[in-house]
Amino acid sequence: MPKRGSVKPRPPLDLKHPANTKALRYLAGGASPAEVAFRRTRPGEDPYLGLGTHPEIVERLWDGLGTAFHVKSRGIVYGLPALVSPKSGVLLAVALGTAYAIRLAPEAYAAAVLHGAETRHTYRTVGMTLDLAEEFGPGWIFGGFGEEEGALLGAAAELFDGSRSEARSG
Repeated sequence: MPKRGSVKPRPPLDLKHPANTKALRYLAGGASPAEVAFRRTRPGEDPYLGLGTHPEIVERLWDGLGTAFHVKSRGIVYGLPALVSPKSGVLLAVALGTAYAIRLAPEAYAAAVLHGAETRHTYRTVGMTLDLAEEFGPGWIFGGFGEEEGALLGAAAELFDGSRSEARSG
């Protein structure tokens, strides 16, 4: 039990942050109410091979893009490897099978789309197309293993961590 006057620690993923609403609704899909929205890896669990995501995608998120963030940014969101800002609780990136999605600040998103960044992806093996703008909300693109992605993700984290004025807009 917390001491009187102590602050209860904030969960790593802010389920009520407006920037997370659409993405979490999509990621939750048909999850049972008992499924935890955010968790850490379990002892003995191999998240690189055991979460239904290609191991290179998990490696890109956690060992590539995630190195710019505190290790606490790594987690599993509705069963998928993800990066979450430890300061704001905003979802920044998520593995999606053989692809991954990253969140960008508005000006970076506009430039990325102008230069051909993919916002829709067709998963041919299951005959499904995922439109990130529709399902996740504004600012999401599919990652392409680009060198600039780390810096772009860092700028998005900075935006939502409160160091920029648009931080709570979704």
